[in-house]
Amino acid sequence: MNFVSGRCYELKEYPYNRLPKAESSAEHIKAARCVNYMDRCLNEIAEKEKRIGVFGSYEAEDVIAGLCEAVSSIGYVAITGNGYLEPFRKFESFRRFTWPHQIRWWKSTVIDPILYMHFPKLTFKSIFYLNIIGGQVFEAYGCYMFRIPRLGLIISQKPVEDVYNDLESQRCNNIRFNNNGNISYLECLCDGKLCCQSEALNLSCPFAGTEGKLSWSIRQLFIDGENRLIMVSDLNTAKRIVKAYITNSLPRKTFNIGIVRGEL
Repeated sequence: MNFVSGRCYELKEYPYNRLPKAESSAEHIKAARCVNYMDRCLNEIAEKEKRIGVFGSYEAEDVIAGLCEAVSSIGYVAITGNGYLEPFRKFESFRRFTWPHQIRWWKSTVIDPILYMHFPKLTFKSIFYLNIIGGQVFEAYGCYMFRIPRLGLIISQKPVEDVYNDLESQRCNNIRFNNNGNISYLECLCDGKLCCQSEALNLSCPFAGTEGKLSWSIRQLFIDGENRLIMVSDLNTAKRIVKAYITNSLPRKTFNIGIVRGEL
């Protein structure tokens, strides 16, 4: 059954005798079919340009709920790994996906990492909560593979200005502290793997240190091109960053060094 309207879409039997011999290839085909089905269902709610992924560990449900509500509050659909929140709703209205029998069977034969890789194709942009690392790493890799814009968020345990100042003597020059009096955040301005001074010169990076704790392989998924990697001090600030990122009102990623003051 279609999880939006209750209708059934026609599902054609896939000719498994034509599948490539490599099992991983077969799993990618089935994962893509599952996601394509979900995409047709979600089109009844909103076109892809109005869908935003919100991915993170289910251990942080309160944070995921807050980020979903931020997305919903500006008229977008928040898509998570197990459901969605329609525009202008509170998280209590969150709806879980339901599946017809054949789609459930396909899902049961695909390992989660491969399904997670394809899942971001449902979204126009995606938001990642990175304090607790779990399956969202595969969704982030899927965003990288399918060129879906993404924002990585870390919520610090202390004010981000203190984090910035604590690293002063050995701080990577790609770290920017943005403060306009109303909102403060740290951002990595690195534009790809070869630009990272913390790796090449062994300089301190808050996203890899005691606050961020992100491995270099994960950080690489958020530093290329127009993708963003940002640290904030609290959930309310994270929600404001999310809204600005979605509506393209977040100050553009530049390569100015040090403290930047501007409007958000």
